[in-house]
Amino acid sequence: MKISFHKVKITPNQPAYLCGYEGRNQLCSEVLDDLYASCLKIIEKNEVYVLYSLDLLSLDPELLEQMKRRIVKHGVNYDHILISTTCTHSAPETMVNGIFDDPNHGASPGYREFLVNQMEAAWLGCGEGVEVEVSYAVQKIDGCYGNRNGMELPCDKDVSCIRFDYLKKPIYMIVNIGCYPTVLGSENVKISADLFGAIRDSMQELYQVEVFMMNGAQGNVSNRLYRKSRDEQELQRMNDGICSQLSDLHFKPIEKSGICVKDISYKVDNQKSLIELAKKRDRIIQLMNNADEKEKASLKFGLNYLEMNQRQMKAPYEIISTRLLSIGNLYLVMVGAAMFTQFSIQIKAAFPEHKVLIWGLTDANAGYIVAEDEYGDNFESMLTKFPKGEGEKYAEYIINQLKEFILDKEKQ
Repeated sequence: MKISFHKVKITPNQPAYLCGYEGRNQLCSEVLDDLYASCLKIIEKNEVYVLYSLDLLSLDPELLEQMKRRIVKHGVNYDHILISTTCTHSAPETMVNGIFDDPNHGASPGYREFLVNQMEAAWLGCGEGVEVEVSYAVQKIDGCYGNRNGMELPCDKDVSCIRFDYLKKPIYMIVNIGCYPTVLGSENVKISADLFGAIRDSMQELYQVEVFMMNGAQGNVSNRLYRKSRDEQELQRMNDGICSQLSDLHFKPIEKSGICVKDISYKVDNQKSLIELAKKRDRIIQLMNNADEKEKASLKFGLNYLEMNQRQMKAPYEIISTRLLSIGNLYLVMVGAAMFTQFSIQIKAAFPEHKVLIWGLTDANAGYIVAEDEYGDNFESMLTKFPKGEGEKYAEYIINQLKEFILDKEKQ
């Protein structure tokens, strides 16, 4: 197996609207830390696989398609190109009309084309790659983040790290952590990769490697109940708390042969989803009647987002982009949505003999995949497109598909 890596800056060179929080309507140009597009190129038996991680909130289908088509021009199989975002809420808008469907606060002129060009530059910078050995480590993180709907609720706090060594020296590392990287709040007007950017910088310094950040099942996970403030000092404190627990990882070698990808995308009936959205809309309006001004503003945001989902759901089915990627006996479940942490726990538990990771927000973002036991009046439930119980069906579907995938691979 050969690996190569390259990252390029995607920090905008002109003022931009930041994406993720409603009400941040000013153009921002000050940079707290640079944004990057990281490209990891894997070559196995003359097949090329390309993994991307971008310091952005999300990408719309049209922009994703443009990015992939640009890389396809270099001879890469379309199905072998995997693109994800870290979900920072302090990066520029990338959608033409913005995440809240407001044409006055969308992507800056030329920024989308700039991103496509930089994706290509990251690919071109990778080079031919070197033969590597692969190892794996897991560390549970305490006291820094958890289920944001209650500290007592389930949360997958495992950080998984995949290390690639060349001539017995570590050169690259994937860091997989299922958590919204949102220490900086809506009052922040500086461009930043937020928590994942800070972790990347610290891990690079700790291990003297290039780091590829990979979000996990972060749908209901953040530092909301653990942070003391939402400023730059708290960002440093949170980063120090996490990376101090990652400073002495014990890596074990894994089998590296046999890389393959399988598309197992999942369909949800939009008719059922639209019925649920109509009920949620009525519920939000009801709650607004008895809310204070602060709560009303939050509910108004939820209502706007829900109505945007209703307008966009024109097809008979909503597709949740889902793919499986194996690297030896390591399996990545790539989910094009913000999956709840309970499902990560469930999927991993179904495969005690294998190393399984969730890679969220990959190749799409279909919104929240909410666990039935947390379905209610919370933020995620109000905004999800999917009916109650659909998340459990989806998780079982992934488990069954992954079992078949593993069996097929073991027969080869």
